[in-house]
Amino acid sequence: MKRIILIVVFALPLFLGNPSTGQSKEALKSILANSWVKKYKKLKKDLEEKASFVKNMKNISESDLKIMETSYSKTSERLDAWLSHFAESIENDEKTITYLNEGSISPELKTELVGIFTYYANEYSTKFEDLTGIQTKTLITHQVLNGEEKSEDNSKIEMPTNSKIDKNYLLANVIKPLKPSAWNSIF
Repeated sequence: MKRIILIVVFALPLFLGNPSTGQSKEALKSILANSWVKKYKKLKKDLEEKASFVKNMKNISESDLKIMETSYSKTSERLDAWLSHFAESIENDEKTITYLNEGSISPELKTELVGIFTYYANEYSTKFEDLTGIQTKTLITHQVLNGEEKSEDNSKIEMPTNSKIDKNYLLANVIKPLKPSAWNSIF
């Protein structure tokens, strides 16, 4: 009996201190279904695919490769900064959950992400096109970026409003998977 009481006493803080798995999973679904997070993921994927293409090119000079690596690094740093701001707003700003439930993000995060898309189009994509000779389509137009968020399906995933997301859960399931890969890890 004494053993059971000790187990309950030591296990109780674990259950009370962590959000329930169901709430965290629902919050994760809401975050990843957000139209702005999807735009971020599309940019990250395109960035990494172009880097992979350049790294696998034959007859590329070392200086051209270094130029692309530098441009990739600068773009990745901007994406990392946005991702950090996004995570901080989820942790610290109660309005963020409201924005996420509406399928949006805060105006500051929108402005920052639109700036990253502009930088990407003017800096990284231009260098890629100059180096490869391949004309690329605009990833997402400013009209789409600045337009109304439209859900790809009509079902909205509500984020739990009564509790915050566990920081470790957020780090493991949102930040790390969305973080751009290092140049040296791209093949």
